[in-house]
Amino acid sequence: TTEETTPMFRGLGCGAVFLTTTHAPTTGGFGSTVSDGQGLANAVAAVLLSLRDLVWPLYLSPFHVPPQQVSWSGTLAGAGALIGISTLCLRRPGAIRTGWLWFLVLLFPVLLFAGRGFFSRADHWLYLPMIGIAWALAGSMRRWIGVHTALGAVILLILAISAHVQVAVWQDTASRCARAIEVDPDNWYAHAQLGDLSRQTGELRSAERHYLISLARAPGFAWVQTGLADAIHDR
Repeated sequence: TTEETTPMFRGLGCGAVFLTTTHAPTTGGFGSTVSDGQGLANAVAAVLLSLRDLVWPLYLSPFHVPPQQVSWSGTLAGAGALIGISTLCLRRPGAIRTGWLWFLVLLFPVLLFAGRGFFSRADHWLYLPMIGIAWALAGSMRRWIGVHTALGAVILLILAISAHVQVAVWQDTASRCARAIEVDPDNWYAHAQLGDLSRQTGELRSAERHYLISLARAPGFAWVQTGLADAIHDR
């Protein structure tokens, strides 16, 4: 960004944070109540885990549900790490500072909302925020282009292998949901989708089991309630 557009970028970022903070919901979707502390812990964990998935995308899932129990020591350590990273990045002028601000500003609204509901994060929410990380990395490589070109080639090779492994996981809904449950057994959304698939193929007992697991985690979700009712009726 140029010197003329930087103030505008900061103003838009501050405005987005202000609007999101002042209008943040006090309850999660579908009637689940989440405390401010729980929402903060979910958001901190989601930012750190999102950064991990950008570097090593082996734990991908359509939606990630918040943990059942919150580790406050882990939350404080994670918050400290984020503050440290932000301090280092914001002290660096140019692309590193701008890229990190881009990442935080675009990731913050969805994390603040989702951290207070059934979803703590989702991988496709990273599509726009990850541009900021790439922006910051590209800016840091300009001074040492020779070294970073070799390092970047190694990283791209590793990520290409990781992506090849993930392609098999995402080839259909059944494999995708099975992988999501493998990553997180409490993923109610994946269980609900497997319940739908099992009901469509006539595996009604399996459908009921997936629906019941899903409802134990998200009891107010009408889609899952209806699916369970239909499975019982059909059986």
